[in-house]
Amino acid sequence: MSKLDRYNETYEEYLMCKKF
Repeated sequence: MSKLDRYNETYEEYLMCKKF
């Protein structure tokens, strides 16, 4: 479960970077 949470956090950051 911890791994999944970490992956979600990275994915969110990736989306934010794409927005800019």
